[in-house]
Amino acid sequence: MADRPMVNDGGENRPATDAEIAQLEKDYSEFLKIEYQLKRQNFYPNIQEQLDMIYWDKKNGTKKWEEAIDKVKADNPKPE
Repeated sequence: MADRPMVNDGGENRPATDAEIAQLEKDYSEFLKIEYQLKRQNFYPNIQEQLDMIYWDKKNGTKKWEEAIDKVKADNPKPE
């Protein structure tokens, strides 16, 4: 039982039960499913910047907004 994670139970540390470990694994799996979204939020340009990019892309025939969004998505891919 030495390899089991420890939990604090009313001020006492004890090894985690099988049920607690299973719940931790489930919670971690769910976190991984949304982690990419949290990472992307930090890297997307703010809405005002995106709207400005879109405006100038239309005026200049460029794709800077699309390229910026594609880069964020590529750098932080959605898990399978």
